[in-house]
Amino acid sequence: MHRRLVVGVLLAFALVTGGCVQAVTGDTIAFESSPATVAPDVAASNGYELRDRDAVRVNQTVDLPALGRRDVRITNHLAGYARGDAEGEATGESSAGAFVVLSTPQAKVAGQGTNPLGSMPLREVVDRVASRAGAQTEVDHVGTTTATVLGTETSVEKFASTTRVEGESVETFVYVTRVAHGEDYVVAVGVLPRQHEDDEDAVYAMMAGIEHDDES
Repeated sequence: MHRRLVVGVLLAFALVTGGCVQAVTGDTIAFESSPATVAPDVAASNGYELRDRDAVRVNQTVDLPALGRRDVRITNHLAGYARGDAEGEATGESSAGAFVVLSTPQAKVAGQGTNPLGSMPLREVVDRVASRAGAQTEVDHVGTTTATVLGTETSVEKFASTTRVEGESVETFVYVTRVAHGEDYVVAVGVLPRQHEDDEDAVYAMMAGIEHDDES
């Protein structure tokens, strides 16, 4: 499960952040976020292992006021973790959870952030991730709580998701939050199989343990 989630998040956010812009270098507008991860001791103490770490690069051409058409190069950073389930790991079928952290530039132009991910409803973020993670996915909002992430108290939205892939239903809970930190947005997505809902405190602990190497 964790690999499907990580790939789905990477592809979804590559599309979400495709309209970002920042500073002009010649005819190319380029911006790169600072990496965000979970503190290793926090991940280990909650049973998570770092499985994927990727730079998500987006290239496209956009029309900008007063600048005309410009090539845009955006680099986001993503880290994916899996929480092992002893029986599932032994059979290779699934894991007991996944957690993904994405840092993406606010992409300010003339002092204004242009990254749509900064204002996009978290429900839409989850819908985009779900649409990339598998076919025929149903997502329902369950509730909202709060967590402190990178020193900011922020909302965490919880969703129930059912994905049907190759005739099999996969039922999960999805937890998503977002904060602005430095010059970036940091987005965290946690996923648990529904039978592991009692482990959701580990998801909140992972959110609280996020580190962001912002240099601004």
